[in-house]
Amino acid sequence: MPDPRLLPWITAGRLALLGLLAAFVLSWPSAAPGTGTFVAGLYGLGVAALAASALFFAWAAWRRYIRALVWTQVVSDVVLVTLLVLWTGRAESPLTFLYPVAIITACLLGGRAGGTTSAVLSTITFALLYWPPRPGPGLPERAFTFFLNMAAFNLTAALGIALAQRLRSAQQELSEARVDLRRMEQIQRHLARNLRSGVVTVDDAGRLTSFNQAAVDILGPGLYEAYGHPLETAWPEGARLLAEVAPEVAAGGQHRYEIRQATPAGERCLGVAAFPLSDEADRPLGHGLIFQDITELKNRQRHLEYMNRLAALGEMAAGLAHEIRNPLASLSGSVQFLSESGGIPDEARRLLDIVGRECERLDRLVESFLLFARPERKEGQPVSLREEVERTLALLARRPELPRAELTVSVPDGSCLHMDPGELRQILFNVILNAYQALPPEGGRISISVAHEADRHVLTVSDNGAGIRREDLPHIFDPFFTTVPERSGLGLSVVQRLVLDAGGEVEARSEPGRGTTFVVRMPARPCPPKGPGAPGPIDAAPAG
Repeated sequence: MPDPRLLPWITAGRLALLGLLAAFVLSWPSAAPGTGTFVAGLYGLGVAALAASALFFAWAAWRRYIRALVWTQVVSDVVLVTLLVLWTGRAESPLTFLYPVAIITACLLGGRAGGTTSAVLSTITFALLYWPPRPGPGLPERAFTFFLNMAAFNLTAALGIALAQRLRSAQQELSEARVDLRRMEQIQRHLARNLRSGVVTVDDAGRLTSFNQAAVDILGPGLYEAYGHPLETAWPEGARLLAEVAPEVAAGGQHRYEIRQATPAGERCLGVAAFPLSDEADRPLGHGLIFQDITELKNRQRHLEYMNRLAALGEMAAGLAHEIRNPLASLSGSVQFLSESGGIPDEARRLLDIVGRECERLDRLVESFLLFARPERKEGQPVSLREEVERTLALLARRPELPRAELTVSVPDGSCLHMDPGELRQILFNVILNAYQALPPEGGRISISVAHEADRHVLTVSDNGAGIRREDLPHIFDPFFTTVPERSGLGLSVVQRLVLDAGGEVEARSEPGRGTTFVVRMPARPCPPKGPGAPGPIDAAPAG
């Protein structure tokens, strides 16, 4: 099968030969005898060659029966050349050079078979034109010319076949190389698109030259607008990091860096590695940055460290509680015995009451510490968020020391969890109590809502208190962290421990002067059927 790209070139060659034929005709002496008939014949052959070229070109564009097209061209070229040579002087014709041209064309089109066929046909037709030899002077020279042409035809066929085979072999190798290159380009393109890590490259001037889809997903669509511009226009943090580490990277250093990055999904932690770009001659072309969102990984690491600390804390919790509670119980019993005895002065009785209250406070502190460090493994059961929120609000309403607040409560019916009711009550109590304690003396507002998100219930408790300082926010769940001296700092730590043990997560959002919001996400469970007369959902609660 010939290369279709050769057909236009061969057609162009035919047209060039027709141009030479036209020049030959125009240069023919017009006063010679029989010139009109001779020129008319040449014109006729030219028109036939032109028509054949048009036919072959249309046939090639049709792309059907290509093998038949090849053999038709091989035979027709020899026939057309033979007619031209016959019309212009037979063996003495100046156009005998067209035979080698036809043979070379046949080699390009039909390879070994085409070249051999064209050489044999050219030899036979030229011999017929020469036969019978004309006797007379010059016969040896004419015989030498005849055999010289025969040798030229066959030598041309041999060389044409060899060159055509080399050409086809080179074309095949080139085609395979193009396929491999195309496949490699596809692999690289798919690799860059499917790579979960973001990749950006910059030139020596710091201009963004490429990026993949993961980079857009992490950094945002601003990368499209920054293409060809300095990297800092779309990723200032990455540009600053690259400027700092470029000398070290150029020296062969390989390090991984972590930066905080504001993304469309919020502030994230990115793990970034820089690498140099160079060409085959090791000339520097720029730098690249490969990065990945490791926020969840860092969160898991922090959680693992936190759980390891809790495990170590839990080991000493039982012994510590035993060492404290035993003398504390003796002390509390002695104080109670003395308080009930007669003959104690009022001042001494007042001091005993203080000691008794402090013993109770210390006992509650030990209880909270035990709950935080080593919570009991209790059997879970279906529990209604609506009912537990209602019970918690009723319990807090009995505490007169808490400020009054405007409550907005929205808890839809059917919001159920699978956990110990006491633990859920402890979570709700500590979170809502924390909101109460943050309220201003007047105009306090608390919002409690439950929403369904995928397979989780999301409890949100917001207040309009003073908020939490930015530097304190990362530590509010740390054990014993508090900004109020008279508090233990274990309430929110207990909340986080119980939520994590139940398969949930808790987070706090706050802005100084604008209040705080706690968000608790817990796995949702179907609620058991309600009996008749069960209350409906809580939509609002009065100020309390």
